[in-house]
Amino acid sequence: MLRPVFLSGWAGFATLYPRLARACEFLVPFSDDPGGDENAVFTRLDQGGDTLLAWSTGGHMALKHGRCLGNFSRVILVAPFLHFTDSLPERIVRSMISELDRNPVGLLRAFYANCGWGGPGGPDSQKTPSLPRHIDTEKLAAGLEYLLTSVAAPDLPVIQASLTLVLPQDDRVIRPKAARKVAQLLDGAVVKQIPGGHCLSEEILHAFLHEATGAPLF
Repeated sequence: MLRPVFLSGWAGFATLYPRLARACEFLVPFSDDPGGDENAVFTRLDQGGDTLLAWSTGGHMALKHGRCLGNFSRVILVAPFLHFTDSLPERIVRSMISELDRNPVGLLRAFYANCGWGGPGGPDSQKTPSLPRHIDTEKLAAGLEYLLTSVAAPDLPVIQASLTLVLPQDDRVIRPKAARKVAQLLDGAVVKQIPGGHCLSEEILHAFLHEATGAPLF
């Protein structure tokens, strides 16, 4: 069986999901982890595969490059969005960019807390998320700048893949109205609303992959 492709979100480092990072082809946009900028991500999505799980910014990029969804047999989109500022105002994103220069670790820890780290449905195996030894603030800032302007087009081709849309009910990053826009766009997708915040636990994400592939990853 081909390894699933896990397309992570902004600052969704492999250190946050170590078992999934070992079991999947783990891609993190705008970081030192494998992933790269939008063009690099689109190039990888064009290659296709068996199963794609795309979370948050990863889900946005998959929607934006909609034709790629037909390149996978199964697609799971977790907390995707069409335009990031439908949920978080530009002033907040600009504030995050400024804080990256002053206190990147503090900014990331606050961001993860807002994503539900340690809360119901979120990663709770450790009080403090594990961060990479080196944090490339320039790449992270570029990712936030990207989120200010990037919009997923509302017209997608007919998608033949098995498509599941996972919407965390307690998501404080992607607001319900923004999530509903995606659900309306993906007519025919299986929509699963589950308890939890924007950052779901490794066990929950693994369960969706296990259900899709029929085989446990770890």
